[in-house]
Amino acid sequence: MTRRHYFQLFILGGCLLRLLCLNDRPLHHDESIHAIFGYDWFVAPAQKFYRYEPRFHGPLLYEVLRWFFALFGVGVAQARLVPAVAGCAVFLSPLLFRRWLGNTAALFAIGLLAFSPLQTYYSRFLAHDQLSMIFAVLALYGFLRYREDLKNKTGGNQWLCLAAFATGVAYSVKAVAFLYTFVFVTFGLLWWGWDRWERRDLKLSSPRLMKSTAIAVGIFGAGFLFWYAFFQTSFFQNGAAFGGGLYGEVFKYWWGQHDVERLYAPLNYHLRSLALHEFPLLLGLTVGWAICFRRSRPCRISFLLVLIGAFLLLPLNKEISPRGGLFQLFKARSYADFFPYLFAFGLGAPATFVALRKRNWPLALVTYWTFGSIAMFSYIGEKVPWLTVHIVLPSALFCGYVFSYLFKLVTESTSRRLRWGRTALLTFIVFFGFYQARLAYFLSFVTAGEPVDLLSQVHTHRNVKDVMEWIKRYSVEHGLAPNQIRVGLLGKMPTWSFLFYFVTDRYQNMAFEMSDINGQESFVIANEDFAKQIGPTLGKRGYKVAELINAGSWTPEKTPMSFSKWVDYAVTRVTDGRYTGEAMFVYYRP
Repeated sequence: MTRRHYFQLFILGGCLLRLLCLNDRPLHHDESIHAIFGYDWFVAPAQKFYRYEPRFHGPLLYEVLRWFFALFGVGVAQARLVPAVAGCAVFLSPLLFRRWLGNTAALFAIGLLAFSPLQTYYSRFLAHDQLSMIFAVLALYGFLRYREDLKNKTGGNQWLCLAAFATGVAYSVKAVAFLYTFVFVTFGLLWWGWDRWERRDLKLSSPRLMKSTAIAVGIFGAGFLFWYAFFQTSFFQNGAAFGGGLYGEVFKYWWGQHDVERLYAPLNYHLRSLALHEFPLLLGLTVGWAICFRRSRPCRISFLLVLIGAFLLLPLNKEISPRGGLFQLFKARSYADFFPYLFAFGLGAPATFVALRKRNWPLALVTYWTFGSIAMFSYIGEKVPWLTVHIVLPSALFCGYVFSYLFKLVTESTSRRLRWGRTALLTFIVFFGFYQARLAYFLSFVTAGEPVDLLSQVHTHRNVKDVMEWIKRYSVEHGLAPNQIRVGLLGKMPTWSFLFYFVTDRYQNMAFEMSDINGQESFVIANEDFAKQIGPTLGKRGYKVAELINAGSWTPEKTPMSFSKWVDYAVTRVTDGRYTGEAMFVYYRP
């Protein structure tokens, strides 16, 4: 097979994994919230356009949902088509960097992303992350092309305009844009400073440079502010959102979430997710890194220190309380929590400087981006599984470069000692390619209604879809139109788990407050707290009740697992049933 055949295979496999059976998995309650916001904007664009709230992120997702509903109709599959299309663009995004990383590296990166279990799962999950990644990548590409054209004195303002547009849009998607900005800007400053140091040109500027820089900043700033304002204010309909998403409410809310730590997960949360779901990437970040930088003495020493640190720190996972000093500064609860920092800085810092010293800035960029992201997202107190995809993207670019280096090493070398490497590398690619594709299929299709994985913070159970089918059968058997059936939804989780299904099936006669329940309801769906209050009354009125699971989650921190249990889970993907579930009580007339 040629390179073109592999590329076509990756496109076909990646698109099928993202686009097939999008309505199969029950809607997560966050997905339902997002879908409802887009639907409201679609049905009443002048009155129900999205008004920015930091906990629901920026308006762009809802703007795109509105147009997708107009083009393809209203439904679960149509809603999830938005992240699915964006996810396809994300796994193809290494094509933008092939002029710098090389064709083989880009191909490897596309394969890693196309069959990535995490990227696949969250490309089928109605959230903001896929959109935020693709616009961050476009912004970076625009800056790199602008710098290249500027160096070659061929203009480049069109690329600066692209960067301004993509950055403005990224800031209207999700606050993670601030983290991307921090990574890209700090690397740019490091790159610029290193280049000046090597040329012994320590002058900060010249009049000509200051003038050209001021023009560039003006073009970028004007473009960024316009496009940010255009989308963030819901097409200039909500002026208050401009400051809230750039310097006001966004910091107040998300810094609060950083302190709250809703999941209360360890700092190795994202590394653990990479180990369970993206093992080829973790191999590339460790073994591949060691081979790629094996000729650098500082890198060999740092790699040895990281290995020693792993053996010394990882077993020390007993929580220390009270915590102060370095523990409080780095948000560590145990000595083991320092390992993600050791991993990120111990591997990322020396490799970045070695790549810069060798004038290999593309490798320096993806190295800095990858290990910088690991450090940042490990530090952030808001630990949710979908944030790991922001580490997967740069990791795939880095591993694409590493694997292309190994591929070239074993295929072009005339050494007899490396002949075995060709077979080993081919075996590795085939085995882990099938393994990742199978795992992506398993997580996105097979376990689509059970909380048996760490990918979902609160996983909606298949019972939600079963109850909807029950209500539909009831309406058919009694000859009632959807708007003739009165349904009560009591409690946050039942409401958001069911609401978009009721909206799309045109059930409009709804009650959401206990005071509105009048005994005319065909069904009343309540959480445990409301069931205790209203259950006796409904029982006296002749209602029967079915107790089901509404949503569940499996958090190992609440049910500690031994190392052997973790290994068993990684191989079998079967928990031992130790997950927490939130009940729902369905009251119905017999």
